[in-house]
Amino acid sequence: MPRKRADEFLSATKTALRERVNGFCSNPSCRKLTLGPKGLEGVNRIGQAAHIRGAAPGSARYDKNMSSPERRHFDNGIWLCNLCAKKIDNDEDKYPVKLLVEWKKTTEQYIQDNAGKSFPSESEAIQTLTQGLTGYPRKYLPDAIARIHKVSDESLSDLDPRFWARTSFGNGQSRIQLGANENIHFSIKVQGESIAEFASKMTRLQEHGTPLIMRTDDIRLEGSELFDLLLNDQSGELKISSDEIGAIQKIWLTDPVSGTRESFDDIHGRITAGTSSFTFHGRGCGGILELEYRKSFYNEAEEVTITIGLDTQSWERTLLEDLSYLEKLVGFFGALSKGGELTTQLEVGGVKIFASSPTRLDDWGWAIDTDYKLKYLYHCGILSRRFGQGIRYRPDIEFTAADYNYILKISRMIREEGKSLSETNWTLSSDSTIGDDRSIFLELENDNTGRALKIMEPPTVITMLEQSCEIPELTIYISSAVPTIERDVSSMSVGERFSINWQPTAKSQIMYSFSTP
Repeated sequence: MPRKRADEFLSATKTALRERVNGFCSNPSCRKLTLGPKGLEGVNRIGQAAHIRGAAPGSARYDKNMSSPERRHFDNGIWLCNLCAKKIDNDEDKYPVKLLVEWKKTTEQYIQDNAGKSFPSESEAIQTLTQGLTGYPRKYLPDAIARIHKVSDESLSDLDPRFWARTSFGNGQSRIQLGANENIHFSIKVQGESIAEFASKMTRLQEHGTPLIMRTDDIRLEGSELFDLLLNDQSGELKISSDEIGAIQKIWLTDPVSGTRESFDDIHGRITAGTSSFTFHGRGCGGILELEYRKSFYNEAEEVTITIGLDTQSWERTLLEDLSYLEKLVGFFGALSKGGELTTQLEVGGVKIFASSPTRLDDWGWAIDTDYKLKYLYHCGILSRRFGQGIRYRPDIEFTAADYNYILKISRMIREEGKSLSETNWTLSSDSTIGDDRSIFLELENDNTGRALKIMEPPTVITMLEQSCEIPELTIYISSAVPTIERDVSSMSVGERFSINWQPTAKSQIMYSFSTP
């Protein structure tokens, strides 16, 4: 049977340490509950009795003047969750004896003061916060959220006045931005597999101004109490960036056929710079169009690669006919897909910093594909508005060439609805059956002057962006069409089917009309 170490806590001591704090971790910044049910009868324990002064030589805070009974005594023990127990043994400088004794005393007093009190429910916590912000039990103030962030910002700045703080929350994540009010010296310690990654990203930050973004698991910052509170021993993401300068990127597109140049949009953005180059990143069209490039300070001959992208998140669940900047983007990508040349000029405070020579996109396939998608959305929006279908945008756009051509055809009919058009680029075919009286068909065989037609197309249902759209009955009026019957009507039997082809004349007029949905 293996022997237990002589300096282990006795079972009774462990129980006393746990019960004195009601099973809570004694770290005031943690206070996790370390006991919980497991299965039908079991108990899940995530806490332990830790030594304040180390149990053996070489352990954290070991005191050689203590006797073994003193090391095992209740006074040398503190109840902690497993994570905090590991923390205090891995960094005895940060967690000295005096601090742990204070933790123990503070937590025991907290448990004593709150004995017999119930845990506040989530609704009670919200009620308390609401009353604290407004002075009333239930009343929402429009600036309540701003107040919360202001209190958070000021509380953080008070911890270290050398910094200013900005807090925000979105997409389930808290974001805290720190900026220096003066020159500040601090150190960054990196360990494990993150060292090479950190060194590479730090070089890019220094030389090009590229923000350094890394997980905080293997990173520790020293030099401020703020770092201990926000970063160290926390799982999250650290971002270090250089100062940003507001800038405007102007864009011109040159038509490949006519040579005319039109300004498209001013892209508002920021410049980040390093010792070797600067990077511009900006957005136009209400944030939908993204543009980014990097330019060397010293090598004028270096080719500049401009990256253009679309961020359509703001379009989510919006009616197609209400998509902001869609028509403008259709024009932009339409010109690019045809081989239009792109010219840009970067300005800071109205002063020209950099101008690119006319250039064309390298990735034609991407420009053409984007052009088709945007045009498809635009024409789907025309159908949605005309027929009152309420089709909404979704990012996963899928359609075939046949879908695209059909939508364009219906869209054109809608835009030309009610107009008498001189259109001769069409052919029609209709099926007929020979009856007892075939005189009408004999007349058609000999008709060379043309006659008026009225064609009725029944309602149909199509799918746009995985949503159903009903196309109502369509009536096509043709002022003059010449019939052609390729077979001899007089030789056909009663009941036999045949086709009649209709060709436009030089005077043909055509008109489209949809029934009211």
